[in-house]
This record gives sequence, C-alpha cells and structure tokens, in this order.
Amino acid sequence: MKPRDRSLVSVIVPLYNKGRTVERAIRSALEVRYRPLEVVIADDGSTDGSFEKALELAAGDPDLVRVVWAEGRRNRGPGAARNLGIAQARGEYVCFLDADDSILPGRLDAATEILDSDPTTDAVFEAVTVEFDSEASRLEWGDRAVRWTVQSGDGDSALAILESRSFWHANAILCRRRLFERVGGFSERLRVGEDREMWFRMALCASLRPGNSTSPVAVVRRGEGHTWSPARARDTVRDVANTARVAWWAMRHRRLVRPGRMRAFRSTFANEIVRAMQVLREEECYGEGALVATAAILVPSVLLRRLYWGNLAYSVRDALMGRSR
Repeated sequence: MKPRDRSLVSVIVPLYNKGRTVERAIRSALEVRYRPLEVVIADDGSTDGSFEKALELAAGDPDLVRVVWAEGRRNRGPGAARNLGIAQARGEYVCFLDADDSILPGRLDAATEILDSDPTTDAVFEAVTVEFDSEASRLEWGDRAVRWTVQSGDGDSALAILESRSFWHANAILCRRRLFERVGGFSERLRVGEDREMWFRMALCASLRPGNSTSPVAVVRRGEGHTWSPARARDTVRDVANTARVAWWAMRHRRLVRPGRMRAFRSTFANEIVRAMQVLREEECYGEGALVATAAILVPSVLLRRLYWGNLAYSVRDALMGRSR
C-alpha cells in the first residue's frame, strides 16, 4: 500500500518538564518507517525549557511535528495532556509516546496492518522493552515491568488480559481515534494511573488484538522513585481505588460492556484487593487494609444495589484461598 493510500497516524507526546529527554523521544518518532505520520506534542505547562525545546523541534520539521497547549498553559496532569493531543490529532489512528521514552522504527508496521485489514478491531497492543537506570530500580519494579515485555493472546484477548492482570504500556497501543468517543477520554482527575484506568475501560468494551508480541516496539525507561511503584503501599491502594472507579463507570455504562468481561473484571478486582491487603499487612497498615477490603467489596453492591457486585466478596475469599471461582 502506497503512503498516500494509508491512514494517517498521530503520535501523541504528553510533555511536562522533560527537557533532557524530549528531543530523543521526538527523534525516535520521526525515525518510524510508517507514513503518513504526524507527531503532536501536547505541552502540559512545562517550566524547565521543555516547551521551548518542543517549539524548536516543530520549527525544524513543521510538516510532521506540531506543538499544542491548553489556554493559560497550566499544568493539568497527564490525562488532560493526552486528551488535548487526541482532540487536536488529525489521524484516523492514534498512539502515544511518553516524553522520557522512545519508539522503534517498526513501531507501527504490524499494528497498522491489523487495523487496516480488520475494521472491527478497535485497538492493537504490542510489546515493549524496559531499561533501568540502576539495579535498585530493577528490583523495585520486579515483574511489573516484565508484564509489559511480552503480550500475546488468541480470540478474546481483552478478556485474557483482564484475567491475567497484564496490561500493555501506553507506548505500545495503537487505537482508532473514534474509540475514545465510545469509552471517553483519559481521567483528568488522576495524576497517576490514568492510563491503566483507561486500559480497563477499553478491555471491558472494545475489540482488542495483539500485534507484534515477540519484538518490542518501544523502549520504556524506569528509575528509582518513579511516579508509580508496585512496592509502595500507597500505590497498591491507589490501584484499588482507580479500579473501583472503573467499576462505577462499568455499572453506569453496562450497555457498552461486552459479554463475559464483567465477570473477568470482578476476578481481577478481587485479586487486586488481595494484593493490596497483602502489601498493607507486610507494612503493618492494618487499618488501611481493612478499609480497602470493606470499601471495595461493599460500596458497589450496597450503594448501587447490584447483587452481582456482592459476589465480589466470594471472589476475594477465593483469591485469598488461592483458587478461582
């Protein structure tokens, strides 16, 4: 297929104070083989020179690179920056690139072919490779990073992803832009975990397929003290709270949820509660652990009066006992 006959892909780069790495990220996007392509840098009120660097990069390649920003250039968070990029994107397909990471030349080869050949597929997820700046950061991240490196599946891949708790990284998903009209934009209330909350909504409602699961399409860089860490109690509690937000969303949009996926989501939610309780117990945060379990089990079922969610208690029990329902 000739470039002029292909769908335009918009690479959205949310940017906030990444002056040391943004040029590397943008250069990696421009080295992607696929065309037609545009790079949309969505500045989120940077104050370290990142914004000026982005304007300089756009001036050097105005046909491919644009910089957009919200009125007043206030810092509103990564969800708002991604939503701004989506709103300003011209492409039929949309992907994301964090400003401290990079994508590889074959980033779009397999994913665009799948979307072009199957109009029923809403998004394609692929693998990334993770680089650590120290052995300490490698130990801090553990198998959380490993789950990003290999993604595969057959049939209902979204259901399998839900059941395995293994999600794709933001740098490794290609979506049809219209998908966001169905599931909504990224949460602008969340400063951490807004991408994971979005992936849950997509997994509940969309047709997702794996692309290249053997070769990475992006490089994710992680260091100590990163925004999110699987080893910190507050972050496991935050994960439960964010997943509870998805539960509320799913109950309000039941007509969008695909058959069988709510059950898988309930199982995932239960395992997440158990994992949070275990971390809190290890750190002797018993009060917080009881609060997490009680709120996560009772809030959806009591306030929404949906007995289905009451079954979450049984899922938690089974997860604690090491077996699945």
